[in-house]
Amino acid sequence: VVTSASSSLLALYTRYVGHSQVPASYHLWAFLTALAACVADRVWVAKHAGAKLTPNLYVVLTGPSGNGKGIAAGEAVELVREFPGVNAFVGEASIEFLLHWLAREPRGGVEPSKAFLVMTELGSSLGVGDSAKSFVKHLTDLYEGKPVHQRGTIAHGLHTLKSACVTWLGCSTLEWFTDSIAIRDLKAGFSRTVMVYEDRVPVRVTRPEYPADRDALRDEIRGRLADVHAKSAGEVRLAADAEARHDTWYQTRPAPEDHDLVPAWQRGDDLWYKLAMLAALAERHDGGVIEMRHAVLAQSLVDWLVYTEGPRLFARMSGGTMTEPVQAVARKLREAGGRVSLEALHAWGLSNNVTSHMMREALANLQAAQMITVRGEDGTTWYQWMEREGMRYGMAGLVDVDDEEDDDND
Repeated sequence: VVTSASSSLLALYTRYVGHSQVPASYHLWAFLTALAACVADRVWVAKHAGAKLTPNLYVVLTGPSGNGKGIAAGEAVELVREFPGVNAFVGEASIEFLLHWLAREPRGGVEPSKAFLVMTELGSSLGVGDSAKSFVKHLTDLYEGKPVHQRGTIAHGLHTLKSACVTWLGCSTLEWFTDSIAIRDLKAGFSRTVMVYEDRVPVRVTRPEYPADRDALRDEIRGRLADVHAKSAGEVRLAADAEARHDTWYQTRPAPEDHDLVPAWQRGDDLWYKLAMLAALAERHDGGVIEMRHAVLAQSLVDWLVYTEGPRLFARMSGGTMTEPVQAVARKLREAGGRVSLEALHAWGLSNNVTSHMMREALANLQAAQMITVRGEDGTTWYQWMEREGMRYGMAGLVDVDDEEDDDND
């Protein structure tokens, strides 16, 4: 849940997109990328001497096909894509083409190396295997905006990017990611990329509902984004209470239990500054001061990413709904109709080709994905399937029972 001043662009945009089945998290993060693209590297926080931390973001909306990823991206992008300095690229491209496009000569006041890359079908751009790995690697290299970034190959020559500032918004199914990119590479990239995963429709809405003043809201939002685009510049500073809030949070936040999440936890402070800057810009186009409310919003989003979204997403990426052992254990727990002891699970596993190691991995994944509960009682560890209304666990993962019945009736 994101709270902000009623006059904030975040609040206005929430009204603008109305009420539909598109997850609110998709709308939030898509809009934050559009806002970041408007300002590029013209505002910054001086976190380290001689370096500017800018509010550019890498965000990927991921989930089942047809759950609103493209709608959320399209709503946000259309508000800013015509601003010339945003330098929006909306479509599909190889990494070699993108490097060539970003390295072209400036023209008409547009700095090509400062760009908003929007890819609603990531699979078409990234490919699979080495191609996908190369795309992620080179885009990752551009994240921090080095003064000079060069890449040279015999086939494509030398590409030189100066002071690049790239904001990236992508959409894809999680299955494509796990089929195309090694889990270790995905986890490594997670520290820089906000991956927003939604696996089900939160509520069924027959027809989207929009406010009566949607057109007026669009004009106001677009006008204020134009001000951010044209007028925002300079260093952003922290108010005293916001700085104290940040420092307390930074010194006391616990390290994640999953070692793979440590890089994201370590980079969480940079993301905190980026989000706090964007929250300030959402209220005033100069965004010169990060106030307490901006600090609270940034902290809540970073903590959500590291402690809630990260474990849930990693469980999915590691096979929480895909590998045969996980599916087998999930079926066993669901069909049990009640709690099952760890001892009983191991005994069942021995006769069903699920080793002790597989069992531990499966239970960890299911617990991280919030599909089971675990409780210790009288020296015994008990596991129980956590039933979700209207959902069941099948060979392909979580399945909407009503949709499945509709398919059977077709």
